[in-house]
Amino acid sequence: MVWEAEFITARIANPARRLRHEAGSPNTEEIEVYRNALPAEREGCCLVLGMTPELRALMAGICAEVVSVDSSAVAIAEYGPWVASPRETIVEADWSRFLQQIGQRFDVIAGDGIFGNLSGSDAAGQLLRAIHDHLAPGGVFVTRMALVPEAFEEARWTWTALAEQFRAGDIGEAEFGLTLRLFGFFRRFYDVESAMLDCAGVYQEIASLCESGALSMREREIAWRYVFRGKNWLPTETAWEGLLAENAWLVTRRELRSKSWHAYYPFYVCSRA
Repeated sequence: MVWEAEFITARIANPARRLRHEAGSPNTEEIEVYRNALPAEREGCCLVLGMTPELRALMAGICAEVVSVDSSAVAIAEYGPWVASPRETIVEADWSRFLQQIGQRFDVIAGDGIFGNLSGSDAAGQLLRAIHDHLAPGGVFVTRMALVPEAFEEARWTWTALAEQFRAGDIGEAEFGLTLRLFGFFRRFYDVESAMLDCAGVYQEIASLCESGALSMREREIAWRYVFRGKNWLPTETAWEGLLAENAWLVTRRELRSKSWHAYYPFYVCSRA
């Protein structure tokens, strides 16, 4: 799955201050979930999957050594300099291949929303097994995963419902933008069998609605903060948690309540059984 420069830069709210738009990027409250999930002894080696600067900065301030891995040269070029720490080593590589080739074990492995970038449940299972095999005794794996909630109310998250909620001030910009991408056109662009969301179709539809005047230019700008034109893996809660169980994890699910995306974007803290 290719992350083009457009997708990378769209997520930046303030380049000078190196701030990204929340929802797609973990905010302060969400970073604290990662912090609180870490083991008491944090002086070992941490592995970060993805170039999420907020997560890399957290690990660089805690762990003696941080290895951050991403297959996107564009993401590394943009976000690599955001964390200036001699403790961090950045590797350009596919996550599963990197883990298959390295003999090292890690005290902490973390990745924010990374599994949605994979090609489906087989690839996710492969990565989960690799993570499991490379976690040191007493270590933890922490991730945040966008899911189709078991109590999914499609009518609540259609593009028309979301637009009404946003215009009434019931949800904020980030709540509108990310939920519009993932669920606003769910019936048209989500394949139930593969659990893959066609984001290219989603953004073509958003563009058409803006051209017709059904969505405003401001609403288009907000939606484009989360632009992606590939496919995202978006499994149900049951499918995802079943996959974790297959890989023999001891799992704790942690949820926040302050934002609407927390209803479909929970955290999972996993340790080896």
